[in-house]
Amino acid sequence: MAGNVAVLKGYAEQAEWHPVSSSNVVAVGYLAGYKYVFVRFGAQSKVKSLYVYHVPDDAEAIFRGILAAPSKGKAVNGLLKANYSYDRLE
Repeated sequence: MAGNVAVLKGYAEQAEWHPVSSSNVVAVGYLAGYKYVFVRFGAQSKVKSLYVYHVPDDAEAIFRGILAAPSKGKAVNGLLKANYSYDRLE
């Protein structure tokens, strides 16, 4: 695991979260100044898991790109899963 789970969960609690319309993504979060993008996965607004993606370059740009994308699930897959390491927090 790239980071301490308790610390990363604390960052997730402080993050700026945006609920999204998606069949498998419930919300996307970002904490300014940190190199993480958080994703809550689930269905029909029920959270099933929380992941943190470690984004060493511009995490805010990735976060904003997901929010702007017509398909949030495809954006998470293409922008995050395909390019960055991640940890499951819940």
